[in-house]
Amino acid sequence: MENRRAKPARVSTFRSGNEMTPITDNVMKRIQILFPETQWSKVVTMLAESCGTDLPLLTHLDADPSNFDRLQFAVLKLSDGSLEQLRREIEGAHFDWRDTLVAAGFGDDVTAHESWMPKPRR
Repeated sequence: MENRRAKPARVSTFRSGNEMTPITDNVMKRIQILFPETQWSKVVTMLAESCGTDLPLLTHLDADPSNFDRLQFAVLKLSDGSLEQLRREIEGAHFDWRDTLVAAGFGDDVTAHESWMPKPRR
């Protein structure tokens, strides 16, 4: 999948001391499809630490982890199963998470992410 949005300036998103956002079962299902089992814990850590309550303008959301599924699905979809691309997408979400939602096709419909399921790796 080609990433058509402009590359944001590199920002540091992986800070120590962040409150971790729990990963929902729905997010975990998609992680297990996109990434090899040896990378699952790394992906979970990246999402839990850097793609949830710490994102700009999302601090108003309550602590329900499902509030972050839409954005976490978006970065997973755009990663196409690559850890490095996942890191870039999370960094991009810190720059402007709305662009991330649009790039993933989840920008216009708040439930569009619910029907996305990645194709299994071969």
